[in-house]
Amino acid sequence: MAVAAYASLVSLTHVLDNLHYRARFNIPRADINQVEALQKNVNSLLEFVELHSERKIPELRGLWRKMAEAAAEAESDINFHVANLLYAKSQGETSDTSSFSAFCDEMETLIQKFCSIEKEFPVIEEDGGEDAPAQKQSNYASVAAGGSPAATSYVSNVVVGLDEHVNTIRDKLVRGRSKLEILPIVGMGGIEIWEMPQLREIRCSYDAHFPDPIATDIEGEDFIILKDLHTLNGIGNFNCTKEVIDRIPNLKKLRISYGNGSETGVIQLYDYSLCNLEQLQKLESLSISGCLEEMTFPNSLKELRLINCMGIAWEDMSIVGLLPSLETLEISDGGVHGSEWEPVQGEFRRLKELDINNTDLVCWRAESVHFPILEKLKLIGLRSLEEIPWGIGDILTLKSIDVIRCSESVVDSAKEIWVEQHELGNEIRIDITDEEQGIEYQIGTFTARMTGAACESLAYLKHLPEKLSKVAQHGRDSLNGKQMEAVEEAIHFFKDFFKVFHPRKSQEMESLLREMAQATHKAEIVVRRLRSETLMPILGKCVREDVERLLEKIDFIRKALSVAEEEGQENEQINGDNDATSYDINSLKIMRADLLRYRDEDLREYQIGSVTAALTEDASLIWSDLACALEVLRKASELGRHHLNTKLMENVDKSISFLQDVVKVHPQIILQYTKAIGYGYMYYYLVMAVEDLNSKHLGRQSLEDATDEEILSFSEHVENVLNKLINHRIWFTKASKLKTHSQEESTDEEI
Repeated sequence: MAVAAYASLVSLTHVLDNLHYRARFNIPRADINQVEALQKNVNSLLEFVELHSERKIPELRGLWRKMAEAAAEAESDINFHVANLLYAKSQGETSDTSSFSAFCDEMETLIQKFCSIEKEFPVIEEDGGEDAPAQKQSNYASVAAGGSPAATSYVSNVVVGLDEHVNTIRDKLVRGRSKLEILPIVGMGGIEIWEMPQLREIRCSYDAHFPDPIATDIEGEDFIILKDLHTLNGIGNFNCTKEVIDRIPNLKKLRISYGNGSETGVIQLYDYSLCNLEQLQKLESLSISGCLEEMTFPNSLKELRLINCMGIAWEDMSIVGLLPSLETLEISDGGVHGSEWEPVQGEFRRLKELDINNTDLVCWRAESVHFPILEKLKLIGLRSLEEIPWGIGDILTLKSIDVIRCSESVVDSAKEIWVEQHELGNEIRIDITDEEQGIEYQIGTFTARMTGAACESLAYLKHLPEKLSKVAQHGRDSLNGKQMEAVEEAIHFFKDFFKVFHPRKSQEMESLLREMAQATHKAEIVVRRLRSETLMPILGKCVREDVERLLEKIDFIRKALSVAEEEGQENEQINGDNDATSYDINSLKIMRADLLRYRDEDLREYQIGSVTAALTEDASLIWSDLACALEVLRKASELGRHHLNTKLMENVDKSISFLQDVVKVHPQIILQYTKAIGYGYMYYYLVMAVEDLNSKHLGRQSLEDATDEEILSFSEHVENVLNKLINHRIWFTKASKLKTHSQEESTDEEI
């Protein structure tokens, strides 16, 4: 149980650190003094757990559990209030006084709770003499008074703590008396990097500050050279002065980023001496982001990544193209600015991989001689680019092109390149990720001659048998014999259709796009209903009606495809190489079901228990999901009534009340939700959390014989469901207030 307490307290520490940082900018609004007071309490508890986690004192067992529950409860409450405050801010509300006041009250309650836990610390006898207890009590006193720096040290990988601890650790690291080779760092406070001559790698979890050499070293005295240091990863605002470069002469990998104030709207220019980068003559891999100044590069570079670097324009790319060893180049997020690029012959002589990502490039003129040994080309998010240069396809070494979220004209030019090279006997793999159509596929004999809409329709048709197989799998005990037979027939029909499909029939496929997408979505709805029926058997009527609508849609599609199937059989000789070239059809994948375009908006009457409501398909699915969450939380409430902490039970009761109001009293409000948001991942995660809680814990009759770990697991699963409900509660509560306000205005007008 001590481990659970420790983990919960560490998790809460991260939440408080994040809150403390953001509160300085009122994102969200919080009382920093309260946050710091709670941080002090948590550090005190962490110190106590660290000192006594191995002890077998009876009273500690209950204390560990109380700490774990209090920390989990505090984290949940803080997240809930932060979500409320951020939501209000995102909606443009000018006043958050009531939410802020509620948050302050909650924080004060948490502070008092943690103080009361500290008062329960038992007096523990220590081995080692009469002075030991006094010494330990002195330690506790110092913790309670000012928070334990040591406690903060073990919530991250920073080697920072009490001064005597830092000195001890540093003595072991520096001056050649340590074999430390890799130093993972979160923040560098208190560490003298320049006195660790055996360091080989420094990896930071975020953009950490890299300290300049101390002044005394720069005044001509001997200084340590970090000859073994070959990797600096995750450094922010790296100051590339000569004093720094001279100390890291053998650096091979460098990943740095710069903040220029653009996030605040005020651009500030600093001189980080990036012209000195060329002095790192052993540097092989460089990733640099957010840089606004000009820079130079060493000839040793093999990999270069430029991310949002406005100091370079496309016409200045010769400083990159002339690098004699460069093999990989990535340009991302406006890494190079401008709209036209025409490389110079004789440059990029060793470039094998080129990645251009989210730039404003419009016109790109290039021939095979400009990239003579290029093997891989990746284009991402180039909405303005007119086309891929025709000459790119003539590069003899080219193996693959990836086109992701680019303009339709770029996709068309990729298909033209594939067709030309295929006719010449050259096989280039070209993969398309079409975000607008929501599909992924590999260009081949079929897809090269089909429009994006036809490819999307064919992707849905390929995906549909997989969904129907899940319907058959989950519906064996729920569907009647006739329905099961119809589902099985449809599976075989759609699978057989591909054997006689010919690209000449792509027009028919394109005309059926909407029906294909809706049939796929209806199959997904039936699967969701069948899974939910295990939680709420009363959904049976909804399931049967959804199955009938699915079968009607499938019957329509089958009839429309019958003509294409017959004509495809006539062209079987023409399509004789189908098996050899069907890889492109097999590669078709649905990235996401874009049902904002294709969803069924018809209102139908649905029923759950004794409640009926006229809803759309998506709204009815949300309704049944919330009904399942209600049923599962009711069972969890009964099971955990005498075992979960009071605050958690209060939140469970509030959620049950909220769900009852939506599910049984105001189901129509769900329509507003789906019109604004649709059925998305939030509900998917809620359903997964509900099913997880049900399968792992609600099969037992009682928790009387449960271990502490089992009760903690049960508590965490309940907490997970409540957390998934937070955003829904906020939205529905706000929608209810808007509806009430609108009704009041209407009444006033009538009066």
